[in-house]
Amino acid sequence: MNEELFDNIINRFSSKTIIHITGGEPSTVPWLYEYVKKHGESLRFHINSNLFLPAPYNSIKRLKVSLDSCNPEVFNKLVHSKKAFDNVVRNISDASEKTVTSVTYTLTKSNLSDAINFVRFTNKTFPKLYAVTFSIYKGDNKDFVISKDEADLFFKETVPELKKELKGESYYLFNEVMDNASQLVNGIRFPELDLIKTRICYLSLSERTFSPKGEESFCSHLYRDKIKQERNVITPRCYYGCAKKLVKFNTEVFKEVICGGANGI
Repeated sequence: MNEELFDNIINRFSSKTIIHITGGEPSTVPWLYEYVKKHGESLRFHINSNLFLPAPYNSIKRLKVSLDSCNPEVFNKLVHSKKAFDNVVRNISDASEKTVTSVTYTLTKSNLSDAINFVRFTNKTFPKLYAVTFSIYKGDNKDFVISKDEADLFFKETVPELKKELKGESYYLFNEVMDNASQLVNGIRFPELDLIKTRICYLSLSERTFSPKGEESFCSHLYRDKIKQERNVITPRCYYGCAKKLVKFNTEVFKEVICGGANGI
């Protein structure tokens, strides 16, 4: 996205709007960090980054960093750079001192067994980190796709020990998002969505996602999955790809709006 288009989009919304910048990698956009520095006091920027390069931390309200291993050799091989791990660790330490910073660990077949060591590493290395969060690999590379047996074993043997290591917000977020083994494999996580006969996603009324060309979509989760939403409707992908708290929100609003009668919102 060019700076002019970005600025035009920003100007459509109020200063209270959260501007969440995701990947590709934001630090590769040559004008972006200068823009953030210039407007950081008046606008609320949230940024996802691999943090190979430092970011303007004091101008960012929240920073989410991808880090999929605590083993320097493994991580450097994964990202094809001999200096990546040291750079990222140093930058996370710096960022966590200056803004609300979390680290996301993407669970795959190859790193499931190392999740506990990863949390121990982050607890020790980043004492001021806001949270460690977990996401699930959603591609089709057989080296990374998690099988049902692997997911069941992870929840049976690893999760109980993992929860002992998670602290504060990290513990809360894990319980909220990683609620059952079925999330790690393909399948329907939320059969209760059948209760929502109108198939409306109420949360998406407050969200807009813009592609690099400025195309507008209602849902960032679906956009991530290459599904463009021009209306706030629930799709089959929502049965698997959404978060538990958002499903609960939609269900509760549905009950108030459709079933609440005169008391509806």
